Amino acid sequence: MANPITMIPTGPRLLLVLGVVLVGFAGALATYAPVWILLLCTGVLGLIWVLRSNPAHTPPRWLVAFIVVLVFGELLPNASGIVIQMLALVGGFVYWVTRPKEERRGGRVVFWALTIVAFWAVLSLHPNIPSAMVGVQGFAKSALAVAGVAWGCAIPSQQRDRMEKIIVGAVSAGILVSIVAHYWIPQISDLASRRADVYTGMLLGNERMQGIFAGPFHVAIAGLFLISWALVRYRTWPRLALLIGAVGLVGGYLSLVRTAYVALALVLLVYVVIAGSFAASTRRIAIALLAGTAGVAIFSMFPAAQSLGGVAGTLVDFQNDSRFLNRLPGYGRALEMVGESPFVGWGAGSAGDTLGTEFPPGFTHVTAHNLVLKIAVEGGLVGIVLWVCLIVAVFGAITWGSERAQVAVLCLVAMFGLGLTGSAIEAAPISFFIFFMVGLACRSSEQKIDFAPSQVSKSTNADQSILTR
Repeated sequence: MANPITMIPTGPRLLLVLGVVLVGFAGALATYAPVWILLLCTGVLGLIWVLRSNPAHTPPRWLVAFIVVLVFGELLPNASGIVIQMLALVGGFVYWVTRPKEERRGGRVVFWALTIVAFWAVLSLHPNIPSAMVGVQGFAKSALAVAGVAWGCAIPSQQRDRMEKIIVGAVSAGILVSIVAHYWIPQISDLASRRADVYTGMLLGNERMQGIFAGPFHVAIAGLFLISWALVRYRTWPRLALLIGAVGLVGGYLSLVRTAYVALALVLLVYVVIAGSFAASTRRIAIALLAGTAGVAIFSMFPAAQSLGGVAGTLVDFQNDSRFLNRLPGYGRALEMVGESPFVGWGAGSAGDTLGTEFPPGFTHVTAHNLVLKIAVEGGLVGIVLWVCLIVAVFGAITWGSERAQVAVLCLVAMFGLGLTGSAIEAAPISFFIFFMVGLACRSSEQKIDFAPSQVSKSTNADQSILTR
C-alpha cells in the first residue's frame, strides 16, 4: 500500500512538516523559554535550508522562506512585522523589474498596482493623518495586498505551478498550526500580535479561532482562499486539492465568521458560472450538491458541529443582530466622509481597522466595515478610479478559461464577498497571497516563450483552457 505522505507533492509536504516543527518548538519552548529562543532556532533551520542548492526550475528558496515568514509573521515582534511588510511592498516591484524581460508578465497590471501603491504612499502624508507612524500603518494596511500582483507577475512561467503549491501549502500549515493552538497549545496563540478587542474573538459565547493569525476574520479569508483554490485545481491535483480544501473548510468554520458563508455562496455561484460549458457547469453543480450533502451528513452525525447551524442561522435574523446593527452608523459616517472629501479622501489609514484610537480629537477616522467604502474614504474618487483601472487591466491580462485565471477570479470573489462587512484587503497576509495568485494568472501580450514538448509538464498543461478537457 502506498505511503499517503508521499502522495503529497514535495513543496506542500515540506511546508506541512515545517508547520509541525513550529508546533513542536512552540509547545516545548513557549512555556519554558523566552520567545527569542523559538525565533532563533526556527531562523537557524530556515537559513540552513535557504543556503542549500536551488534547482533552476523551482522558485528561489529565499522567496519560499519569505512566504513562510509572511504566514507566521504575527508571531514576530511588531517592529519586525513592519519591516517584513515593507519588504513585501517594495520587493515585488524590484523583483519584477530585475527579472529578464522575457520572463516577466503583466506589464499593465504591475503598472496600475504600482500606481495604487504610490498614491496610497502619498495619502500617508495627508493632513488628516496624525503622525508618520500612523501613516505607515495605514499605508501598509491598504497597499500591501496590491503588491502581491508584482510578485506573481515576476515568477517565470515554468515555476508558477510550484509557486501555487508552495503558497497554499504554507497557508494550510498556518491553519493547521492554528487548530493545534486553538485546542491544545494556547501558548502559540498568545505569541500573536493582535489589536482587536476580546469582543471580536467571541461569537454567541463561543471562542473564535485566531491561532497564528491577527484575528478570526483573517482565518476566514484564509479558509476561503484554500477552498477557492481547491475547487478549481481538483481536476489537476485531486489528492492535494482534497487535502487543501478540507483544511480550508475546517479553518473557515472554526473562525465563526458569518460573512464567510455569504462569501462562500458567491464563490460557488461564480465557480459554476465560469465553467465555460453546459457539461462543465452541470459537473460543478453536482460537486457542489455532493459537498452540501456531505455537510448535512456531518451536521446530523456530530452534535459538536451543530453550532454551525446556530452561527449560520443568525444571518437570517440580521435585523436583530447587534453586531450588524452596530455597523450601520459606521456605514453612514463613511458615506458622509466621502461626500466631505470626494476626490482625494482623508488619507491612508483614515478608514483602517484598529486605527481609530490613533486619531485624536481634531482628526477624522471611521471603521468602514466595507471594502469599497474603505477605499473611497481613504482615496476618494481618485482611489476608486485607480482600483477600477487595475481590475480592468487584470481582466485583460488573464487567459479566460485557464485554471489559473479561475483561481484568481474565485479568490477575488471571496475577498470582495468578505469585504461586504469588513475591510478584507487589510487581512494580510492572505489578501497579499490573493493578489499573488492574480499575478500568477497574468500573461503578457508581448511575451512569446516557446517550450519544447519535453519541458511541458502535466501541471503546465493545466494552464490551457479547461474547455478542452
